Amino acid sequence: MKNQFELQAIKLREINFRLDDESPPQEVHRGGFSIDLKAAPREGDGRQVRVTMRVHTVGEGFPFSLDVAVSGYFAFLRAPEKEEMRTFLDTYAKHILLPYAREAVSNLMARSGMPPVYLPLVLGEPEADWNQGRYVLPGGMPSGTA
Repeated sequence: MKNQFELQAIKLREINFRLDDESPPQEVHRGGFSIDLKAAPREGDGRQVRVTMRVHTVGEGFPFSLDVAVSGYFAFLRAPEKEEMRTFLDTYAKHILLPYAREAVSNLMARSGMPPVYLPLVLGEPEADWNQGRYVLPGGMPSGTA
C-alpha cells in the first residue's frame, strides 16, 4: 500500500451483553463469532476514515448474546481509492483493531461469571474465512484456553 496512514484514535463504541436464562453455562461454547469491518469517510476531503469492527455471537451454542463495536480513526496522506481501502481493511485495519475488540470481549466475559470466551490473537486464513468483509469464526473453544 503506497498511501501512508496513521491511527489517530480508538473508541469502544458499543457493548451489548444479554444472558439467556434458559441456557445453563457450558464448558464449551458451540456457537461462533462474526466479525465485520466497515469503513466510512469522515467529513472533509476524504483523507480521514472511521473503520468499525463489530463482533457478535452467531449460532445456537452460546447461553448469551454479545455485540461489541470498536472504531479506529485513521488519517491518510491522500484520500484512499476504493481498491486501496479494500487492501487497507484486509491487510491493516483488522490487525490493528482486533486486540481492542478481543480485550473488550475478554473483560466482559471475565466479569459476567460465564466460562471465558476468547477471540483469536490473529485473523488469518487458517482461523477464519475472509469473505466480502466478514469473518465467521467457529466456536467450540474450551473454557480456559486462548
